[in-house]
Amino acid sequence: MTLDEAVDAALAEAGLDRELRPEIVSMLHTPRERWLPCCGGFCDPCVATLAGVVERARSLCDAGRKR
Repeated sequence: MTLDEAVDAALAEAGLDRELRPEIVSMLHTPRERWLPCCGGFCDPCVATLAGVVERARSLCDAGRKR
């Protein structure tokens, strides 16, 4: 699975719009320690949700490479 396919699949699994793709791709290229933390302001989507999408996209990419 390509990175683009993994991002799209992870967004779909989370029920999020593909318009968030640039944020996810940006997070993929940013070290995790530099990601913004959840502010507790009930943002939609929360950065914690976006972080989950990033991790899922990575997992999907890694699974595709192991085949």
